[in-house]
Amino acid sequence: LDGFPTAAPYLISKAAVHSLTKLISIEISDSQARCNAILPGIIDTPANRATMPDEDYSVWESTKDIGSKIDDIFNSSINGKLITLNDSMK
Repeated sequence: LDGFPTAAPYLISKAAVHSLTKLISIEISDSQARCNAILPGIIDTPANRATMPDEDYSVWESTKDIGSKIDDIFNSSINGKLITLNDSMK
């Protein structure tokens, strides 16, 4: 969430998602529902490759990796976490 010029709307939105995730998990703590957020970084998509043609795609997140992390989350009991793809979800 480090700032840079023209990023305020984007970063405010990210901060809001982070807070909302944690607050929803508190609100639903008496139920079996859970709320987590995945923070993937740059996703390897055709649109991103077209927009950033000189970047190193090998460090971008694949949609397959994101899907795998979602499956891991569904099979866990974590709640209220902000999860990056390299998180161990402990």
